[in-house]
Amino acid sequence: MTAGKDSFTTVNKNDYTWPYPKPLTSRPSQPPQRTKPNNFYVSKLVEPYCHCDAHLYDPQMGRYRMLAKKENMLYKELDELNNQMALLSGEVLDHPCDTDEVKMETIYQTDYTKRGLNLVKYRKLQADIDSPVGVPVKTEAVGIGQGYRDPHIYRYHAFPRPSIDVCPGVIFTRTPTLVDEWFAPRTGISEYQDTISKTGVGIIKSRQQYSEPLPSSRRRHDDPCL
Repeated sequence: MTAGKDSFTTVNKNDYTWPYPKPLTSRPSQPPQRTKPNNFYVSKLVEPYCHCDAHLYDPQMGRYRMLAKKENMLYKELDELNNQMALLSGEVLDHPCDTDEVKMETIYQTDYTKRGLNLVKYRKLQADIDSPVGVPVKTEAVGIGQGYRDPHIYRYHAFPRPSIDVCPGVIFTRTPTLVDEWFAPRTGISEYQDTISKTGVGIIKSRQQYSEPLPSSRRRHDDPCL
């Protein structure tokens, strides 16, 4: 029995022979590297609809831009002139010759005659009280420290205020000696005891400081509530 030459070939060799018997599809060309403009993040402006064939107001827009630039230049020159006039008026007032009344009257005439306004005689500023003595004697005034004392400034505060380097308070509680007593479960402080009861104790203590007789509690050193 004789076998053909292709009897023992593999399936892979039968299907994938070189060159391929099946026609190959055409390979597309390489796409361009830059497919968007430089400012592709900015949306392109939509040209508005215009009924005319050409924008006939372009000459007016060009002249308007020129006038706007000229206006800005005039404003800058006006600011420079105002600064120069302010400096000159200060130099005139600081000059030792003549009095301030004559100088002020001259400056007033110079400023208001050029504006086409009615020139009014310059009137100097006078004191509120026309008295040969001058300012009256200052009356006795009660200061803040000598006046009414706010009763809400208590010695005891409901909420403790932060302080720096304060000595710890004296604790008279007994330290447990037994291990069971040390680790015994205890009830914690409730919300009422932590907020409302604490505020109530502060209010009661603040009321007690104004009751009589408490001579010793009112004579403490460096106490702001005395």
